[in-house]
Amino acid sequence: MGIKNNKYVVFDLETTGTDVNRDYIIEIGAVKIEDGVITEPHK
Repeated sequence: MGIKNNKYVVFDLETTGTDVNRDYIIEIGAVKIEDGVITEPHK
């Protein structure tokens, strides 16, 4: 089972910092990957 024979989604979070009590998420990105190829980018 390798990357090329699977489907999955990768998420990227952009935050205002690293303090969980003070900072927050300002942007979320995601890409759907099928058989090692990005098939659906989202932002």
